[in-house]
Amino acid sequence: DITELKQAEEALKKRLAYEKMLANISTRAILIEDISICLDECLEIMGKTLHVSRIYIFEYHHGPGTADNTFEWVSDGIAPQKETLQGIPMNLYPWWMEMLNNSKIINYQDIEDIPGGPEKEILRSQSIKSILVVPLFVNNAFYGFMGFDECLYHRKWLDEDVDILRTTAQIISNAFESKQAEEALRESEGKYRALFETAQDAIFLSDERGRFLDVNQAACESLGYTKEELLELRNKDIDADPSGYEAFVQVRDGLVENMRFDLDQRRKDGTLLPVEITGCFFTSGGQRISLAIARDITKRKRSEDALRESEKKYRDLVENISDVIYSVDTDGVMTYISPAIESILGYSPSEIIGKPLIEFFYKEDLTRMRKRFEETLSGHIKPSEYRVLSKSGEIHWILASSKPVFIENHVIGIQGVLTDNTERKRAEIALQEKEQKLERQAQHLEEVNTALKVLLEHREEEKKKSEENILSNVQKLIFPYIEKLENSQLDDKNKTYVDIIRSNLKELISPFGNTLSSKYSILTPTEIQVADLIKHGRTSKEIASLLNVSPKAISFHRGNIRKKLGLVNKKINLTSHLQSLAT
Repeated sequence: DITELKQAEEALKKRLAYEKMLANISTRAILIEDISICLDECLEIMGKTLHVSRIYIFEYHHGPGTADNTFEWVSDGIAPQKETLQGIPMNLYPWWMEMLNNSKIINYQDIEDIPGGPEKEILRSQSIKSILVVPLFVNNAFYGFMGFDECLYHRKWLDEDVDILRTTAQIISNAFESKQAEEALRESEGKYRALFETAQDAIFLSDERGRFLDVNQAACESLGYTKEELLELRNKDIDADPSGYEAFVQVRDGLVENMRFDLDQRRKDGTLLPVEITGCFFTSGGQRISLAIARDITKRKRSEDALRESEKKYRDLVENISDVIYSVDTDGVMTYISPAIESILGYSPSEIIGKPLIEFFYKEDLTRMRKRFEETLSGHIKPSEYRVLSKSGEIHWILASSKPVFIENHVIGIQGVLTDNTERKRAEIALQEKEQKLERQAQHLEEVNTALKVLLEHREEEKKKSEENILSNVQKLIFPYIEKLENSQLDDKNKTYVDIIRSNLKELISPFGNTLSSKYSILTPTEIQVADLIKHGRTSKEIASLLNVSPKAISFHRGNIRKKLGLVNKKINLTSHLQSLAT
């Protein structure tokens, strides 16, 4: 009876076929170029070797929680399911997911024995009778599952079937891991290359002798070389300063870990390019490689030069202006003072810097100065005037215009300008003294004016009394006798004389007598006599008789009077005009 022998031969043949299948699958997974083609071929080899109805791989998507049938092989006469098994919401199959997430194998000779109701429904729809499924883990994360379906009969899955499926699943998981690693490497290399080529800074890779292995586009553009030309050079060929290669050697030999320094690189046309170099060494493929990044610092150099020039101008300005620039810390200690202080107080800056501010202030101003100091630190800014003491002890007046100094919103002190106001202050004091003197003189003059006013008022009263006395005496002592003469037997000539005397006396005692006299001041005495008689209505003939002169002489005097009074060629009656002067 050779039955057992035949069985043993069949078992050995089957085992050899399985081992050959696994070896074939392993070889393909190791030499993989296209994983999709590789997996399709592996599934076909397994299906034909194991004589199953269907073999498949599902990929699980953690975000949406769905699974897709990504690879499938079916034997002849079995309906494929790949197209319909896409985007399956796995939350509908909790038992299935719990088993796979816990690394458990789903092994059922009859799917009706499966505990999960939804799972049985979807398996029945695929005409599955027996099922064997193992989970797939890639990089320790659940990736999906791989399984065998038997659709023709209820198949009992042997231990060797389970081992083959588990081993194949491990091989495929490793293949997926390799694929992900390759994709990550390609992505990393792509990012590196994109960064390398698009970087605005020049990047140089060189070997331990300094020969360039790779350079980016920025390096070519900044130096004016093509990439091929630079790859024929070494780093010291483009360094205008030997200190660059010396720093390279120090990092290469392990004396320092990395390098950072400024130097000038020489362009292809011979011009110099100021750059900042940062670099280090790293190992790749067993070779030590130098990485150097050169940043163009032309603008920075220009800014630094401009800043130095600006600082020089500011320093020259501060050191040459007559006003004093100063700064103190929050404790009132001098931290800076410009040289102009020496011409004011006689102290050099070194004699003041580091000393408390209060040492130089007049003691009577210290309380006010301390108060203003605290107010300025609090942001209350206004100019203040103080007295300070010079080196010789002389008092000087200064005007302080100050403000707080901040660093990161914290007050660190006060800075400002001191103006020597001594001369102005002295002038103000002298002016005040003069004003006070003038005020005293004005007060004295006011008192004198008051006295004069009293005196004038007294004189006016005396004058008034004198006029009243004269008027009274004329009326009492003269007019009575004139009346007696008028009542006596006088001839016409003497009556005329009496009338003239009465009229003239009235004018003398009249308040308008002075006005008339002033008008007559331009006339001769004879002309005054003639004018007076004309004013009283006397004719030229009457006047000539009274004055014992010819009428022709009176006409001559009349002409002179009109001329002197501005009446020539004017139709103005002389008698009326002379009478108007007396009113």
